[in-house]
Amino acid sequence: LLWYNKSDFSPLLKLPSPLRPDSYQYFGKIAEREVGEGRVAQGLVGGVVALSGGSKKELWLSSGAVASKDDPSVLEIYPPFRFQLGETPGSSSPKSTIVESESDADFRAANARTVEAQQAPKNEYEQVYLENYGSGSLRVSVITKGDPVIVGDMFVHQKV
Repeated sequence: LLWYNKSDFSPLLKLPSPLRPDSYQYFGKIAEREVGEGRVAQGLVGGVVALSGGSKKELWLSSGAVASKDDPSVLEIYPPFRFQLGETPGSSSPKSTIVESESDADFRAANARTVEAQQAPKNEYEQVYLENYGSGSLRVSVITKGDPVIVGDMFVHQKV
Protein backbone atom coordinates (compact mmCIF):
# COMPACT_ATOMS: atom_id res chain seq x y z
CA LEU A 1 0.00 0.00 0.00
CA LEU A 2 1.55 3.28 -1.12
CA TRP A 3 -1.28 5.68 -0.28
CA TYR A 4 -4.88 5.86 0.93
CA ASN A 5 -7.21 8.85 1.32
CA LYS A 6 -8.85 7.92 4.62
CA SER A 7 -7.64 6.15 7.71
CA ASP A 8 -10.90 4.44 8.70
CA PHE A 9 -10.09 1.20 6.84
CA SER A 10 -7.77 -0.04 9.59
CA PRO A 11 -7.03 1.55 12.96
CA LEU A 12 -3.49 0.15 12.75
CA LEU A 13 -2.83 2.26 9.64
CA LYS A 14 -3.56 5.38 11.73
CA LEU A 15 -0.55 4.74 13.97
CA PRO A 16 2.55 6.90 13.61
CA SER A 17 5.75 5.43 12.22
CA PRO A 18 7.52 3.25 13.48
CA LEU A 19 4.41 1.68 15.10
CA ARG A 20 2.33 1.65 11.86
CA PRO A 21 2.64 -1.70 10.06
CA ASP A 22 3.21 -2.01 6.33
CA SER A 23 0.12 -3.12 4.40
CA TYR A 24 0.12 -5.60 1.50
CA GLN A 25 -2.66 -7.03 -0.67
CA TYR A 26 -2.44 -10.55 -1.99
CA PHE A 27 -4.17 -11.78 -5.16
CA GLY A 28 -3.83 -14.77 -7.46
CA LYS A 29 -1.45 -17.62 -6.73
CA ILE A 30 0.09 -16.16 -3.58
CA ALA A 31 -3.37 -15.55 -2.09
CA GLU A 32 -4.44 -19.06 -3.08
CA ARG A 33 -1.41 -20.56 -1.31
CA GLU A 34 -1.86 -18.45 1.81
CA VAL A 35 -5.64 -18.10 2.32
CA GLY A 36 -7.33 -20.43 -0.18
CA GLU A 37 -8.71 -20.54 -3.71
CA GLY A 38 -10.94 -17.64 -4.81
CA ARG A 39 -9.79 -15.44 -1.95
CA VAL A 40 -7.88 -12.18 -1.54
CA ALA A 41 -6.06 -10.94 1.54
CA GLN A 42 -4.66 -7.88 3.20
CA GLY A 43 -1.55 -8.46 5.28
CA LEU A 44 -0.07 -6.22 7.94
CA VAL A 45 3.60 -6.67 8.88
CA GLY A 46 6.10 -4.73 10.94
CA GLY A 47 5.29 -1.96 13.40
CA VAL A 48 3.12 -3.11 16.32
CA VAL A 49 2.62 -6.49 14.63
CA ALA A 50 6.37 -7.18 14.86
CA LEU A 51 6.45 -5.89 18.46
CA SER A 52 3.85 -8.46 19.41
CA GLY A 53 5.27 -11.48 17.63
CA GLY A 54 8.53 -10.89 15.79
CA SER A 55 9.54 -9.71 12.33
CA LYS A 56 8.00 -12.70 10.51
CA LYS A 57 4.53 -12.29 12.08
CA GLU A 58 1.71 -11.03 9.87
CA LEU A 59 -1.95 -10.21 10.50
CA TRP A 60 -4.10 -11.58 7.67
CA LEU A 61 -7.60 -10.36 6.75
CA SER A 62 -9.05 -12.44 3.93
CA SER A 63 -12.31 -12.81 2.06
CA GLY A 64 -13.77 -14.31 -1.05
CA ALA A 65 -13.61 -12.12 -4.15
CA VAL A 66 -14.99 -12.31 -7.66
CA ALA A 67 -15.26 -9.89 -10.57
CA SER A 68 -18.77 -8.50 -10.99
CA LYS A 69 -20.80 -10.00 -13.83
CA ASP A 70 -22.05 -6.49 -14.69
CA ASP A 71 -18.66 -4.74 -14.64
CA PRO A 72 -15.35 -6.68 -14.61
CA SER A 73 -13.55 -3.66 -13.11
CA VAL A 74 -15.60 -4.17 -9.91
CA LEU A 75 -14.47 -6.75 -7.38
CA GLU A 76 -17.29 -8.13 -5.18
CA ILE A 77 -16.21 -9.14 -1.68
CA TYR A 78 -17.98 -12.02 0.08
CA PRO A 79 -17.68 -14.33 3.12
CA PRO A 80 -16.28 -16.15 4.86
CA PHE A 81 -14.21 -13.34 6.35
CA ARG A 82 -11.15 -14.42 8.32
CA PHE A 83 -8.84 -12.43 10.56
CA GLN A 84 -5.77 -14.51 11.35
CA LEU A 85 -2.31 -14.26 12.87
CA GLY A 86 0.36 -16.04 10.91
CA GLU A 87 3.72 -15.52 9.32
CA THR A 88 4.82 -13.78 6.14
CA PRO A 89 4.17 -15.56 2.82
CA GLY A 90 5.96 -18.83 2.26
CA SER A 91 5.96 -19.97 5.88
CA SER A 92 4.85 -23.52 6.56
CA SER A 93 3.45 -22.52 9.97
CA PRO A 94 -0.34 -22.61 10.20
CA LYS A 95 -2.27 -19.40 10.81
CA SER A 96 -4.30 -18.95 14.00
CA THR A 97 -7.84 -17.73 13.37
CA ILE A 98 -8.89 -14.83 15.57
CA VAL A 99 -12.30 -14.18 13.95
CA GLU A 100 -14.20 -15.98 11.20
CA SER A 101 -17.60 -14.72 10.05
CA GLU A 102 -20.04 -16.14 7.54
CA SER A 103 -21.66 -12.78 6.72
CA ASP A 104 -20.82 -9.12 6.28
CA ALA A 105 -23.14 -8.26 9.19
CA ASP A 106 -21.46 -10.72 11.57
CA PHE A 107 -17.98 -9.51 10.66
CA ARG A 108 -18.99 -5.87 11.04
CA ALA A 109 -20.58 -6.67 14.42
CA ALA A 110 -17.32 -8.34 15.51
CA ASN A 111 -15.61 -5.05 14.59
CA ALA A 112 -18.10 -3.04 16.72
CA ARG A 113 -19.69 -1.41 13.65
CA THR A 114 -23.06 0.33 13.92
CA VAL A 115 -26.36 -1.34 13.10
CA GLU A 116 -26.41 0.77 9.90
CA ALA A 117 -23.03 -0.68 8.90
CA GLN A 118 -24.16 -4.21 9.76
CA GLN A 119 -27.18 -3.81 7.44
CA ALA A 120 -25.19 -2.31 4.54
CA PRO A 121 -24.66 -4.37 1.37
CA LYS A 122 -21.49 -6.33 0.67
CA ASN A 123 -18.36 -4.34 -0.10
CA GLU A 124 -17.37 -3.69 -3.70
CA TYR A 125 -14.08 -2.30 -4.94
CA GLU A 126 -13.75 -0.63 -8.33
CA GLN A 127 -10.37 -0.86 -10.02
CA VAL A 128 -10.09 2.65 -11.48
CA TYR A 129 -6.53 2.28 -12.77
CA LEU A 130 -4.45 -0.83 -13.36
CA GLU A 131 -0.98 -1.34 -14.81
CA ASN A 132 0.23 -4.82 -15.65
CA TYR A 133 3.94 -4.36 -16.33
CA GLY A 134 5.21 -6.60 -13.54
CA SER A 135 7.06 -5.37 -10.47
CA GLY A 136 6.38 -1.68 -9.82
CA SER A 137 2.97 -1.68 -11.56
CA LEU A 138 0.31 0.49 -9.92
CA ARG A 139 -3.30 -0.31 -9.05
CA VAL A 140 -5.81 2.27 -7.84
CA SER A 141 -9.08 1.07 -6.31
CA VAL A 142 -12.05 2.74 -4.62
CA ILE A 143 -14.61 1.14 -2.28
CA THR A 144 -17.87 1.95 -4.04
CA LYS A 145 -20.44 0.01 -1.99
CA GLY A 146 -20.81 -1.57 1.42
CA ASP A 147 -19.71 -0.59 4.91
CA PRO A 148 -20.42 3.17 5.22
CA VAL A 149 -17.26 3.65 7.30
CA ILE A 150 -15.10 2.76 4.30
CA VAL A 151 -17.19 3.60 1.20
CA GLY A 152 -15.24 6.19 -0.78
CA ASP A 153 -11.85 5.05 0.50
CA MET A 154 -9.21 5.02 -2.26
CA PHE A 155 -6.08 2.88 -2.23
CA VAL A 156 -2.94 2.98 -4.37
CA HIS A 157 -0.95 -0.26 -4.38
CA GLN A 158 2.35 -1.04 -6.08
CA LYS A 159 3.22 -4.57 -7.18
CA VAL A 160 6.33 -5.95 -5.53
